[in-house]
Amino acid sequence: MWDDILEMVLEFILEISVDAADHKGKGILIGLATFVWLAVIILLFWVGITEGDIPLIAFGIILLAALAFWLYVKIKRYYKAKK
Repeated sequence: MWDDILEMVLEFILEISVDAADHKGKGILIGLATFVWLAVIILLFWVGITEGDIPLIAFGIILLAALAFWLYVKIKRYYKAKK
């Protein structure tokens, strides 16, 4: 059940991100997607730590690394397009 919910949330976030890249208001949508990702990651850490579930904590770390990479790519593309 949690897997399905998490998959739907992440798919929704990625769809928003892709749509945001094609529109003028992409800064707001990218910020919103980042905020939602951080909320999901914090929730995973919280539940993982309180339940003592190491795989859940590891999954949160993987998502945090994916978010950092995604932001790096978006910022790099932004400054490259600005030149």
